[in-house]
Amino acid sequence: MDKYNNRETIKNTSFWSTFFDKSKDGKTKFSYRMKRWILVIGIHALFFLSFFIDLQVLEGTLSGSRFLGFHMIDPFMNLQLFLATWHIPINMLIGVTTIIVVYLLVGGRTYCSWVCPYGILSEIGEKWHNTLVSKKIIKSRKFDHRVRHIFWAAFLLLSFTSGYLVFETFNVVGILSRMIAYGWSVALVWVLVVFLMEVFYSRRVWCTYICPIGTSYGYLSKASALRVEWNDNCDSCMVCHDVCFENQVLEITKSKYKKQIDEKDIKTQFIMGNDCTLCGRCVDVCHADALNFKFRDTGLVRYPKVFATIAVLLLTFAFTAPMIGFHGVLNKIEQGKESEIHDFSKTIWNFYNQGRYKSIATPKEAHNNLDGMIDSASELGVASLPIWAVSLEAPNYPEEAFPEGIPVFFHFDGYSGEVHEMNTINHYVGMDPMWTGGIFEREIGIYALLLLSLGMIFAMMTRSKFLNYMMLIPTSLPILFIADYSFWLYHFGHNLHDWGAFKIKPFMPTVFGDGKIAQFITHSYPTIGFYIIMAISLFSLLAFLAKRKEIREADVK
Repeated sequence: MDKYNNRETIKNTSFWSTFFDKSKDGKTKFSYRMKRWILVIGIHALFFLSFFIDLQVLEGTLSGSRFLGFHMIDPFMNLQLFLATWHIPINMLIGVTTIIVVYLLVGGRTYCSWVCPYGILSEIGEKWHNTLVSKKIIKSRKFDHRVRHIFWAAFLLLSFTSGYLVFETFNVVGILSRMIAYGWSVALVWVLVVFLMEVFYSRRVWCTYICPIGTSYGYLSKASALRVEWNDNCDSCMVCHDVCFENQVLEITKSKYKKQIDEKDIKTQFIMGNDCTLCGRCVDVCHADALNFKFRDTGLVRYPKVFATIAVLLLTFAFTAPMIGFHGVLNKIEQGKESEIHDFSKTIWNFYNQGRYKSIATPKEAHNNLDGMIDSASELGVASLPIWAVSLEAPNYPEEAFPEGIPVFFHFDGYSGEVHEMNTINHYVGMDPMWTGGIFEREIGIYALLLLSLGMIFAMMTRSKFLNYMMLIPTSLPILFIADYSFWLYHFGHNLHDWGAFKIKPFMPTVFGDGKIAQFITHSYPTIGFYIIMAISLFSLLAFLAKRKEIREADVK
């Protein structure tokens, strides 16, 4: 699709040509439509493969799923369940919170264009509908798009009054998602009926007027960070308006606002309508490059050195300092060289272990005292703050004796808690002991965090665009930890040995939330260290954005 030389748009060119764009210099690249379709197909291929070949990467459907053991729940599904039962299971609460955070970053209704499988069918139906309208075979019918809010409230009211998830019986998205993952059913006939309505009666009738799932995500859009930005290159040709899924959001592109824009000297403005799906079709067809994706500047991105300093201090206090102070101590204890342990290391361990879990076999007088722990031969953990906690419950571990189950805490540089007991349980199901995983990560952890702290300081002391990207490393720490943690859970769950007393099939342990393995109930949740990592990530991101803004303003001057 050549929008610069031939003024081609989605409406006046062939369907398949819309999957490619030509740049000003004649190079061919994927259009946003192509990128969206690849993502939608890729997501549902993972759903399909996770069920049919037991891949266990993305299990479930769009209504509720687990990605590498991490729960994800559709917000409208959660609302329906709550109003129908007045109860929300903890895993659903975790899942919906995860989804809300993600879509607050990338735009609420991006779900409709970048994730929903019916979106692809709807675009095909739209093309056929427009062709029939242009040939005057049918008439195009439009209604007030605000009727979707009435449908949204009505479906929730039905759940509240009936105690049943009424919408899910004819939810086109859910039916299609289940068909892809598990196989077709007679409910597919309803999907066909809706599709034919969109072809012969009204363009995108389901998505525009009915679907409460998209409406729910639309409510998140107002606060989302990613938006489409308009600029004054716009010549009001209205091509974007013609191809937009929800063209009421593009009012600013109309020529009647030109005078007002000139009077107020408006150079750029974000498209803030809740209904924008960020599909990129307007960007694909705009020959003036007046529309582009951009993250909003919330006004918080100031004082880069302050934000970076807070991030470095949090990183140092919570992780780097205790890792350095306690480095090598466990090896000395294992080798019987307790006399070589420096008093500073003991002070560090005693300080950071205040209030932390100790094994039930540990004498109370030895708690928070490294010398006492060594003398009583109690199980020792590392000094740095724990990031993630996992615990097991089983009938042979009664709550009276094990009030917290069998907990184990994961740190950057090791473990703490009932590590020996957990390894014994793992042995029964044929799983390797925990120390066999993450060896490389634990060995380099202390050096990596030291280099990271120095890099953050150096990045803030210079005006280098390249070095400023160093701040994206601490920004990504929560994702890096969860990715590594998930990888090792997958590794342990899929590499079971024959020595186990219990024979179970390979499985993906729950990353976040509650689960069940054989007769064990599992709990997996973040703890204080992860929340500090999240804070480090936030302040590092603010430092990066503020520094980037500072560099750009300096370049302009």
